[in-house]
Amino acid sequence: MEQKTEQSTARNMEQSTEQNTKQPAEQTTEPRTYREAYAVLQRHAQHLRDQDEPDLDELLPIVRESAAAYEFCKSRIDAVEQALKEALAGTTSAPQG
Repeated sequence: MEQKTEQSTARNMEQSTEQNTKQPAEQTTEPRTYREAYAVLQRHAQHLRDQDEPDLDELLPIVRESAAAYEFCKSRIDAVEQALKEALAGTTSAPQG
């Protein structure tokens, strides 16, 4: 009886540890702001730096989420860049008098 309890406790600890180590990849909601997307990239980068060796089972979800966050950030940067170009083009083409 005591041995079964120890095995159960050990199994629960393993599951808890697995859940904690896989936390960065579990967030699957799309970022709504540049700041949120950038935070995803920072969190994943730090998580990968903190590992002695990568866990290949959790790497694919991290890569997918990071790629989506990168694309979101890139689209926001491109939009701001385009708006700046349009704003600056309007100021340089105006006649000076």
